[in-house]
Amino acid sequence: MPVSDSPPGLEPMLLEVQLSRMARRVLLGYWAEDQLLLPVTEWLDFIEVAYQGNGSRISGQIQPAGTAFSFDAESGVAYLGNERVRLEAGELHVVDGVLYGSQRVMSDLFGISSTIDRENAALFVHNPEHLPIARRIQREAARSILIGGERPLAPELIYRGGEQPRSGLVLSYDLRGTRENSAATTAYDVGLGMGVARGSAVVRVRGTGDTPAQLEGVWSRAWPDQKWLRQLRLGDGPSSSPRPQVVRGAYFSNAPIYRAILVEDLPFAGTLPPHWSIEAYREGRLVGFDTVGSSGRYALTLPIHYGENPVDFVAYGPFGEVRTFNQTFRALPSMISAGAFEYGVSGGACRLSRCEVTANLDLRYGASNRWTLRAGLDQVWGTDRGSVFHPYAAVVGTPINPVGIEVEGVANLLHRVGLRFEPSVKLRLTGDYISYADTGSGSPFLPAGTREQWSLYGRFMPGRRIGALVTEAQATRTLTSTGARSEVRLGTAIHVANTMLRPHVRAQWTPGLDRAVQRNYLGLQATVLPMRALGPVLGGIWLQGQAETEIGGSPASASVILSRNLGRWFRLEAGTRWERGLTGPVITVSLISQLTAVRTTSLVTAPTGYGPVRLDQSVAGAVVWNWSSGALALSSEPALDRGGVSGQVFLDFDGDGRRDEEEPSLPGSRLLVGNRWVTVDSAGRYQVWGLAPYEEVLISTDTLSLKSPWWVPRFAAQAVTPTPNLVQGADVPIDIGGVIEGNLVLEGGASRSLNRPLPIVLIETESGTRTVVETFADGSFYRMGLRPGLYEATIDPAVLGGMGLTSDTLRFQLGKGRSAAEPGPTVSDLRLTLRSRETESRN
Repeated sequence: MPVSDSPPGLEPMLLEVQLSRMARRVLLGYWAEDQLLLPVTEWLDFIEVAYQGNGSRISGQIQPAGTAFSFDAESGVAYLGNERVRLEAGELHVVDGVLYGSQRVMSDLFGISSTIDRENAALFVHNPEHLPIARRIQREAARSILIGGERPLAPELIYRGGEQPRSGLVLSYDLRGTRENSAATTAYDVGLGMGVARGSAVVRVRGTGDTPAQLEGVWSRAWPDQKWLRQLRLGDGPSSSPRPQVVRGAYFSNAPIYRAILVEDLPFAGTLPPHWSIEAYREGRLVGFDTVGSSGRYALTLPIHYGENPVDFVAYGPFGEVRTFNQTFRALPSMISAGAFEYGVSGGACRLSRCEVTANLDLRYGASNRWTLRAGLDQVWGTDRGSVFHPYAAVVGTPINPVGIEVEGVANLLHRVGLRFEPSVKLRLTGDYISYADTGSGSPFLPAGTREQWSLYGRFMPGRRIGALVTEAQATRTLTSTGARSEVRLGTAIHVANTMLRPHVRAQWTPGLDRAVQRNYLGLQATVLPMRALGPVLGGIWLQGQAETEIGGSPASASVILSRNLGRWFRLEAGTRWERGLTGPVITVSLISQLTAVRTTSLVTAPTGYGPVRLDQSVAGAVVWNWSSGALALSSEPALDRGGVSGQVFLDFDGDGRRDEEEPSLPGSRLLVGNRWVTVDSAGRYQVWGLAPYEEVLISTDTLSLKSPWWVPRFAAQAVTPTPNLVQGADVPIDIGGVIEGNLVLEGGASRSLNRPLPIVLIETESGTRTVVETFADGSFYRMGLRPGLYEATIDPAVLGGMGLTSDTLRFQLGKGRSAAEPGPTVSDLRLTLRSRETESRN
């Protein structure tokens, strides 16, 4: 295609290019008959694609895939990867040394669809999401959420208050029966929980048909927001010791009830090429980001939770390049935040161990964000040797992120050292050593006859796909009074399609008369998930099997289990197992149900050799009663020491948050309580049980389930903190939304309306709720279903900054609705005025 400095037939024009609602830029383009020509280098700069060259020849790469592209106006060709792009006559031009390409070529080359509005001199790109600029804007939007910009649900929009504890009663039961030949045995565990004296009381009875019943009881109360006393328990429960015992007595502490979330913020650092940016994700959620300067160093401070903290890092180059890697950090349960001090005190009668009375004082201090100190003492009375005194001290730390250290010493009991090395989720190495005191000390904490224990463990996951191939190695050695027992095991897990194979080899050494006896084993475990291609019957079956044989000897064990769901509530399992020493295989068949109200298991065990057929049957579940509402709920899950929430969903005409007689309930509405969806019954009531106590739960309304588009929830979300064995009341008021309409105009009157859409931000002054309304092209705006309240309307200064404009603040009041069949009030003729910065500065 010939190159000309002033080709005939080209009509210049200024064109506003709009990437959906993400970004805009004005470019100088040309019309060539019915074709729109765009400046290639300015277009590439706009969408943030790196390129080389100028004039008639330009090439580059589209990231993150690294796909090469090129334009050559002299030859009249363009390439994407190794494929030549189809060109028509006049689709490449060079004007004044600048290369121009047609809209169609740009769309094909970069995988976008676009529309031309010639009358308004605009080009609209409808799907720019995969372009580098769009990826950057999306990252920045996610980062603004993290640092407190526009958030989907800001903390100030969560309503806290109005909870009403409602008395209730919880009955949990677990009944088991076994029949073997003509003999039958039974076992039971029944518990009753209720709210007493602003706390929780539980009474349990357990036993068998052949033994006397055991009665247990406990009362507890918590003050999660207090500093020096957060927990108090009277009755049966574990002690506060690092080696807890079940005692009947008292326990109190200022330790958090649940160590659920944050331990401390810890730094993660590294190097990247200059001018890159990096983001950190945990479980798919953005938790930190940083921009790399000219030095190439980055540093992020990330929130660390208890347990394993795998962090995925994504690094972005200035032109869409992408790199991914990961690191991990394990926060041990005994670690606490820097500067925190915790204590625990307990004492009472021993329930299970070889003692009469025990007491413990436990102290912990967060010396820094990487080191925690622990000390205390255990005192035991009534052992075979009288009283035993165990003062102890421990240090837990992470000198660097991949390394964890635990050192503990207990007088008259043990010394322990633990090391952990976890540089990423793909590699973990751990080692532990324990040396025990002489068992003659009479301590109930000592394992009988054990002197030393060693354990080593390693896990490695090669390859890019995490979990596709896992190699594990483990070694243990236990020195006892009769000799040493050792075992080494090496295994691999291979995930192929719907099958998981886990081959392993292991060797064990046990004490013998003259020397240790060694046995070597080779084994395989397999799990086969359902294969739908096998049809409606066989396609629903999953299989688990294992076999192990002694190398150079006879088989040791084998088993296989087939399982299939029978509808939604039942599961049938059948299998067989064999072990060395049995006279023949044992066949098992079980039917398991998980109904809403109860769970049951029926298991038949039938030896093919000598032995009786055995039937085991269990029935378990819970009953929850809410006294205030009279609501009865049946549950198949354990319910003791869990919490609940209940209430009504209704139209709140007067805005007081309480349902009056004339205010209708809203049956059929859907609520999200924590992570559970619940549908309101015919009376407008809901109840959810089984929530973790003392952990805040958010309640939000599915607005699509509301029968009128005018109805809107009063709050974006309500927060409730469940209490054990109690039902918290949380009614959900729904408002009748109103209508607003008006115009956005430039200073000077309606005749100067702005001919482009802009987002208007509405802020309800009492709650801080933000609502964004997009104007039409002529500057008019309209919103239905807006909550009642006093509002301020403006336009984000960042949006107007590039236009040289500022916005007034418009205030208006939207009243309450009074009829379920009609919309709320309407506010009309609203006018939001824009002014130029120059005019404002002169004034």
